[in-house]
Amino acid sequence: MLHKQLTPAGMLAYLACVPAFTLPDGRVGHVLRSESAVSDLIRDRVAEVARVAIAEKGCFSLSIGSGTTVEPLASLAGAFDWSCVHLFFGNERTEGEAAGKCWAGAEELIATCGVGHVHRVPAGPAADAAEAYSRTLLGSPAVGTCLEAEGKGGVTLSIDAISSARTVLLSAAKPEQAAMVRKCLGWSNAERNTGMPAGMVTCAYGAQVEWLLTDASAVELPAL
Repeated sequence: MLHKQLTPAGMLAYLACVPAFTLPDGRVGHVLRSESAVSDLIRDRVAEVARVAIAEKGCFSLSIGSGTTVEPLASLAGAFDWSCVHLFFGNERTEGEAAGKCWAGAEELIATCGVGHVHRVPAGPAADAAEAYSRTLLGSPAVGTCLEAEGKGGVTLSIDAISSARTVLLSAAKPEQAAMVRKCLGWSNAERNTGMPAGMVTCAYGAQVEWLLTDASAVELPAL
């Protein structure tokens, strides 16, 4: 059970949730009281999934973006065996001033936790970087996925690749994300709306897809 593995801060975050809702397609939403509670739950869910994966397979693959989903993870130093972790970057810029943004945002995590296997996206034209990083992923002992070039000078995991993970955590905690949350979770055609890629992440391939929201970001959702 999840509650047996949470830290005290994570337990407070868990108790701060209103009852989780489950959409007909299997996606789960948690609505918490604050952005800090979302951060606590991200940290504890990652720790839980990592421990299970390392116990079962001897390794744990983690694909990260940047910002608020990454910052809580640095506090997990010593929480599990980070030498068994394969770290990937699922939404990285490879060109321009923002090149390497996800890498830069993860440097503290990598140094503090001692991540065993860091798979950095190469710099350069997006199409070339995507092709090279696809080979990296396909040759990894931990995962076998492919990447697509992203139109803004970057590389991002394909929707199929993300949906093939065991667990997908999607954080949308800010008030200004309320309209996006409504379109991704409240629209019947969300899985076909390429303008909102997060809404296209599906449970169809067996992933546990969890949206971590706040009262403010979930305010536009219909009654679920």
